[in-house]
Amino acid sequence: MQTLKLTMEKDTLLEMQKFVSDKVEAMQNDFVEFGGTLLGRFDGDTLKVIGFLYDDQAQATTVLIRFSSEILRKTKLKVLEYNKSVIRANDKIYNVGTWHVHPPSCSCDYSNT
Repeated sequence: MQTLKLTMEKDTLLEMQKFVSDKVEAMQNDFVEFGGTLLGRFDGDTLKVIGFLYDDQAQATTVLIRFSSEILRKTKLKVLEYNKSVIRANDKIYNVGTWHVHPPSCSCDYSNT
């Protein structure tokens, strides 16, 4: 079985850590899940995340998040805009997944989905 490698550009990681930290701090006791989409590349072995978008229209509670259709539209536009300036096919980006956070009091157990 082949192992998938996951990498993230350092600037993207630092930006995402700050974004999440600031958002959690602002929520204080009114925490709900939040998240968005991940932008990146996959070469068959390695998934490289180079950016992320936040879904400010998601429906969320402390234990559930439903992403909006608007985040998919925004992600598609961002990918198309970025890829217009790309010359080499290997440099194009794609929507490579979603991300979300759990309240600090939640366990880190895997979901059933």
